Amino acid sequence: MKQINIISVGKLKNTHLQKIEKDFLKRCLSLKINIIETKAYADNLEKESAEVLKKIKDLSKDSTLYPIILTEKGKLRNSVEFSSWLFKGLDRTNEKVTFILSGAYGFSKQLISLSRESISLSPLTFPHELARVLLVEQIYRAITIEANHPYHK
Repeated sequence: MKQINIISVGKLKNTHLQKIEKDFLKRCLSLKINIIETKAYADNLEKESAEVLKKIKDLSKDSTLYPIILTEKGKLRNSVEFSSWLFKGLDRTNEKVTFILSGAYGFSKQLISLSRESISLSPLTFPHELARVLLVEQIYRAITIEANHPYHK
C-alpha cells in the first residue's frame, strides 16, 4: 500500500476537527496516511524547524522522501490537477510524498531549501489545524477522482 507522510507542527487540539480528520482518514482505504506531529514553540521558528528536520531525518532512514511544504504562496492546483499530480508523485517508487505544515511562524530558510516543491491549498491563510484537515480532505478527494468515485462532483 502506498503511503503519504504529513508532518504537522503542533497537535490537532480542536475535537471537532479531530472527528472530521478521523472520518476522512478512515475513508482513505487505498493509501496509508502517516501523520507526524511535532511540538510547536511560541515565537521560535528555529526550534520548530529543528523538530521538523528531526522528523524528516527519522523518516529518511527507511526511505527517500519527497518533501513538499504547504504555503499560501505555493503552486495552486484545482482538485483534478492535485489528484493527477499526487498520483504521479506516488508512482515514484523511490520517494515518499511528505507534506510539511508549518506552525504560525512559517518555514525556516532551511526547510524551504530542503523542500522539493511548495503547494497551496488557497491563496488565503488558514490556521494550521484547519489546513491539515483541508489537506487530508483533498487527499481523500484525489483518491475518489482517481477511482472515478462520485464524491468529487
